[in-house]
Amino acid sequence: MYSIEQTGDGKYILGGYSISNISGDKTENCNGNWDYWLVKLTDKYNLITGKTFLDLNSNSTQDIGEPSIPIKKITEASTNRFAFTDQNGFYSVSVLDTGNFSVSPAPVNYYTPVPVSHSATFAGINQTDSLNDFAFQPLGAFNDLCVTLTPLSAFRPGFDASYVINYENVGTTILSPTITLYQNNLLSYVSSSVNPTTTSTDSVQWSGLPVLNPFQSGSILVTLNVSAVAVIDSNIYSQCVIEPLANDYNVYCNYSGVISVITGSYDPNDILVNEDTLTTTQLATQPFLDYTIRFQNTGNDTAFTVKIINPIDTNKLELSSIEFVNSSHPFQLKWVNYNRNMEFLFENILLPDSNINEPQSHGFVTYRIKPKTTLLAGDSVTNKAYIYFDFNAPVETNTATTHIVLPTSISDLGIEISDLKIFPNPANDELNIQINNTRINGVITISIFDILGNIVRKETSVNPHSQIRNLKSFSPGIYFVEVKTGKEICRAKFVKD
Repeated sequence: MYSIEQTGDGKYILGGYSISNISGDKTENCNGNWDYWLVKLTDKYNLITGKTFLDLNSNSTQDIGEPSIPIKKITEASTNRFAFTDQNGFYSVSVLDTGNFSVSPAPVNYYTPVPVSHSATFAGINQTDSLNDFAFQPLGAFNDLCVTLTPLSAFRPGFDASYVINYENVGTTILSPTITLYQNNLLSYVSSSVNPTTTSTDSVQWSGLPVLNPFQSGSILVTLNVSAVAVIDSNIYSQCVIEPLANDYNVYCNYSGVISVITGSYDPNDILVNEDTLTTTQLATQPFLDYTIRFQNTGNDTAFTVKIINPIDTNKLELSSIEFVNSSHPFQLKWVNYNRNMEFLFENILLPDSNINEPQSHGFVTYRIKPKTTLLAGDSVTNKAYIYFDFNAPVETNTATTHIVLPTSISDLGIEISDLKIFPNPANDELNIQINNTRINGVITISIFDILGNIVRKETSVNPHSQIRNLKSFSPGIYFVEVKTGKEICRAKFVKD
């Protein structure tokens, strides 16, 4: 920026020489090498404020023990302006005009907001309409435990590496969890922040964990040693399971598997995506892309503040679908609309440097967002982040890429069709799925699509010889089976008679 001139009516003329914006895109529509903007700064706006909380006894009051709901999106209907609640459940949505407005929260599974929306009317400017609270009341008794496994550091031959296990009760009942980590055979257990009840060469289990009330969560930091014989650029797959599985309403989130690449030297600040390839058939159902941004303080002093700037390509990603998954530390989330950035702010994080406390010098945040259905085969969804430690220059991460391909291209990326057998075909009430491939281990995701590409059944299993029952409800016709574990994918079709 080279010059700022005030026009005298509250407006400014800004002039400067621009190379690129923070997302790396070239500035367009500029006059030669100079850009000029006419900007009017204003502090004139109205605020709609309130809080969100779980109303477990459905009395529309937040009683002692009823938790607030952090990082929940609140949207104003007519302007589509939105904000996220803070760690205490409070939100503040700004609107820039007078008139009638309405705010509503993003949904929470198994709960209904009371009220569904709040109305606010402003006759002037610089007014605040407060106490627009949303009490999320349970719709019934639903058991639902969820777990996510996140690699917190790089995996290097002969060195220690770490996972963090985040677990949560997202249902409406009180549950007692048991967690089992099934680590790759190249990993050996070293230690964890919560003492396990049993360990073996291929698993670590924590039973007798404290009971979880609705929306209570916990985390376990696990350190393992990577075998010195691990081959650089090879993959390591580990998975985590949370129980009980019986009567769990959504068993799919009781499993979490992750693939890590064996590396040599590495940059500890990076971004990961759970899908490096999506077919156009998958795209039609808008599966979530899960992004994990990892950071580490490799300086020589404590970091007091960490800020992550994450530009979102709204031409390829559905902004309205953003959901927070988990993080290593509390943070505030803000959407910066003018440059389409997500801003994650970890204030007072007190992140030690890696020389003083290596295991605690790491942090991460995970969120999910859906790709747009308008993407075509050959397109790519890219994402990168910029990490600020206190007042230092930003650290630019790698670029996480998801390629969009035709279903016929998947054989180039997955296992051989001969490795997958389904029978009987045609099928009536049951379908047997058998995978004959030694590379397959861990959680298997089985999806059944109809001829239009809609998912009609989705299940998970740890057994390569699985059985799908109760197909009598399927209409007669052709269906497609997709079997996936880690990066291994294959498809086959069957006829329902």
